[in-house]
Amino acid sequence: MARSSSPGNAADTARNIVAHERLDRSLALFAVFLRLVEIERPPTGFTARREPGPMLIVWGKADRTVPFSRSETVRAAFPRAQFQAIDSAAHLPQIEQPRIVDSVLVTFLRRH
Repeated sequence: MARSSSPGNAADTARNIVAHERLDRSLALFAVFLRLVEIERPPTGFTARREPGPMLIVWGKADRTVPFSRSETVRAAFPRAQFQAIDSAAHLPQIEQPRIVDSVLVTFLRRH
């Protein structure tokens, strides 16, 4: 995907993915997530209105592939999601801090 700093383009792309691609909803939301982390600033007024159910987003604070600063864009798009930042982890927190991520996942799954 081409990098874009235009919030309107990101919102349009996300809506198109959800409305026209006819993907499984969770795959569509993942595609939206991937598109949102590419943009420079959050799309104005865009939120995922139909989250499929409980959602957990785990993000490494030291991530250089998708910088932690981009997490605000994703959090704004998925306001009902539980967000967990992982200290001392980069792009693969499930590998870099498996015990912490396991604990977060188990707690999340027990609640839902």
